[in-house]
Amino acid sequence: MDIEARNLPPNVKAMLLAKLREYKSNLNNLKSEIKRIASTNLNQAAVMNYWSREWPMLLQCQRIKEED
Repeated sequence: MDIEARNLPPNVKAMLLAKLREYKSNLNNLKSEIKRIASTNLNQAAVMNYWSREWPMLLQCQRIKEED
């Protein structure tokens, strides 16, 4: 899109290039946000996976303690 704007009048060119920079910035911000959310979801899934394995063992240990 930069190339297309080069052949336009200076006032139109400046406006379009500014919009293009804004769109690129917004797109990069969205990409960063998506990566952050995806990372958070993966971390939450890992924690849930850990506790789904550990919780039954903890309950079993608690029952054994109570029986003693």
